[in-house]
Amino acid sequence: MRRTEWPAWILIISGILLLLYQLDFIDFDRSDIFSYGFIVLGIIFAFKAINRPDHQGIFGAVFFLSYGLILTLIRYRIFVRDDEFAVATLFLSLALANFVLFMVHRNRWVNFTWGIITGIVGAAILSIHMGYYPQWYVYDLLEEYWPVALILLGLTILLKAFRNRSVNSTGHTAT
Repeated sequence: MRRTEWPAWILIISGILLLLYQLDFIDFDRSDIFSYGFIVLGIIFAFKAINRPDHQGIFGAVFFLSYGLILTLIRYRIFVRDDEFAVATLFLSLALANFVLFMVHRNRWVNFTWGIITGIVGAAILSIHMGYYPQWYVYDLLEEYWPVALILLGLTILLKAFRNRSVNSTGHTAT
């Protein structure tokens, strides 16, 4: 699909959804707009990523689809409606998107690192929300061990530098 066609598709989809709303086939409120909007954005990014050889857009596709689906499940009361839960799943969606991007591009260690960091933060918030650990315990752990995030990011930068150096020394161009 060409770049010039995206606005047309967005207008058509928006028009169909608004017409269905006007005819009382679907009922929207603010949370529906976010959840369904995220799902539509995820689908758009997924089509973009599938059609490109470098899979550009896969991060947005996974993030928007997963978070949109979670918001939809919250909306229909399959998951609890709570701010802590929504924030935790936001971090977990970011972690999932980073891990998928790493799996598509194996040389993107920074995405693996951010996946670990956002996954740990999301899991910590979720464990507090679910009552597995008291809030003070998790916050004490995060307060004490937050420098591990700096270590992971530093190691990621070093791995990238070593990789680029080894690629350059063999005569190939670095990516």
